[in-house]
Amino acid sequence: MGKKARELWKLYEVDYKNMRITFKGRRCPRCGKFMAHHLTPMSRWSCGGCGYTDYERRH
Repeated sequence: MGKKARELWKLYEVDYKNMRITFKGRRCPRCGKFMAHHLTPMSRWSCGGCGYTDYERRH
């Protein structure tokens, strides 16, 4: 009961017309695993597998 249930339905998009499921996020260009989006302290995408980090630019 200590862990919060994951809301995996937020991570995927379903196309019922073509019967396809696609991932909304990004994949790591180095190892191919899913990347996590972090907002603090600065907006960035990071890979938990290889440690690759891609910082988002501010406009």
